[in-house]
Amino acid sequence: MQPSDEWTRWTAPAKVNLFLHIRGRRADGYHELQTAFQLLDFGDEVWLRPRRDGQVVRHYELPGVAPADDLTVRAARALQATLPGGEAPAAEGGSSRRAVANEWAGECFT
Repeated sequence: MQPSDEWTRWTAPAKVNLFLHIRGRRADGYHELQTAFQLLDFGDEVWLRPRRDGQVVRHYELPGVAPADDLTVRAARALQATLPGGEAPAAEGGSSRRAVANEWAGECFT
C-alpha cells in the first residue's frame, strides 16, 4: 500500500493481559470484561482514511475471518452509523488492534 495524503497512520500498542475475566455476554453480543493489562513499547500500525461513498473496505485478507466478522469492519460500521452523511473509514494493516477506529473517529469527527 502506498499511503496518500488522505491516509492517516495510527499506532496501536501491544498489550499483555495480566488477567482477563469474562463476566458475561451483553445483549449486543459483546462480552462484559474485567481486566488489567500492561501496554508494551511496540505494536501494530494501522492506516485509516475516510470514505464518502458509504462503503466500509478492508484492504487486506485475514484467513478464516470474513469481512463481516472482522472487528475492524464491525467497528467501522458502528462508527459509520454515528456519523452524519455516512462517511466510513477504510482500514489497512494491524492485527488485533481494532479499537483504533474509535479513537480515530473521536479525533477526526468530534
